[in-house]
Amino acid sequence: MNLHDSKWLAEKLNLSVSTIEKFRAEKPDDLPKPIIINKSIRYCETHVDWWIQKQLEPNLPGFDEWLKDYYGKQRITLRKPKTEPLHLSKQEV
Repeated sequence: MNLHDSKWLAEKLNLSVSTIEKFRAEKPDDLPKPIIINKSIRYCETHVDWWIQKQLEPNLPGFDEWLKDYYGKQRITLRKPKTEPLHLSKQEV
């Protein structure tokens, strides 16, 4: 999950940073939900992508369902790390 600042969001939405700040103050529902860490405001790249699609397709499922589908389409394979057989000396047994 990549977190980005307001400048990144402004570039992504083709808006100015001051417009982002104004929306955040006056119409927070018109922007993707921010993640606030201490006093720093960040935006999750994946959530912003979903939010943009949701603006274009109102019938899109909620973020959690969309995320399951999004990752379901990814071809991710998890491999078990190779482990060496444990050899104990007689002193350790």
